[in-house]
Amino acid sequence: MSLMSITNRKWFPVALVVCFGLLVFAVSFYLLFPYDKLVAAALVRAERETALQIDVAQVRPALSPGTLLLDRVQISAPASRGGCTILSVPRLKLGMGLLSPFSSEKRLRYSAGIFDGTVQGNVRAGSGNRMSLSFAADGLNLGRWTPDPKCAPISVDGLLNGTLEYAWNQNRPHLGEGTAKATLTSGKVGGLKPLLMMLDAVQVDRLVFSAGIQGGKLTLDELTLAAKELDAEVTGLVFLAVPLQNSRLNLRIKAEMKEEARKRQGVPFKEMELEVHGTLERPRARLVPRPAR
Repeated sequence: MSLMSITNRKWFPVALVVCFGLLVFAVSFYLLFPYDKLVAAALVRAERETALQIDVAQVRPALSPGTLLLDRVQISAPASRGGCTILSVPRLKLGMGLLSPFSSEKRLRYSAGIFDGTVQGNVRAGSGNRMSLSFAADGLNLGRWTPDPKCAPISVDGLLNGTLEYAWNQNRPHLGEGTAKATLTSGKVGGLKPLLMMLDAVQVDRLVFSAGIQGGKLTLDELTLAAKELDAEVTGLVFLAVPLQNSRLNLRIKAEMKEEARKRQGVPFKEMELEVHGTLERPRARLVPRPAR
């Protein structure tokens, strides 16, 4: 037996013990790391930038490396605005690539099952305070969404699908650029009197939304509504602000009421046109009626 073979046999148990020790240390570090404090620091920053309150009941590591599970996530308006609940998510999954902390660009993946559907996407942080967000919603049953009416004066029911792509500078989050698309089918939208004046709710067959965002302006490429009571098209701009509810509206609504709904509501005209100004929180509509044909 050679000297090399004896040496290898002598050090093999030592190497095995060292590797096992490193494995135990790595697993213990992964399981016992104070992720709650790490997430709490991130939430403080998110609350400061979004003017929302975000609460998480529990933070724990998942079995797959680099993945965290956030249980019972609740998003609310700040106490100064009533503190009403906007959204509750039973479980949110966050994932980061193992090499992401050492890269110049940090990337965080997220996903959640909610309202019988799914949401997923990623957040990227690059150099020069640049951030980007990718979001996709698939098959959300908005009938399961029950926000506090104080925070959601417009109620929405139906099946929602949509995407959002947005990039911005952290110092000027409302001056970014991106695109947003969404469709709502087989639903109902209520609380519309501040906008439509004649109707408080409509039964939606299909609503299609598409917009571009550039330099603090959201430009409507398409916003059309096909409903039991009327068909409508919305054009114009939204001037984005922080907080979002202070964004200013410059919209025009053209609608054609169905005959049955017109007679039921006692509306003397078939077509109507409205100009909408004010803010997202307090819209102001001005009706320009047209004679019935």
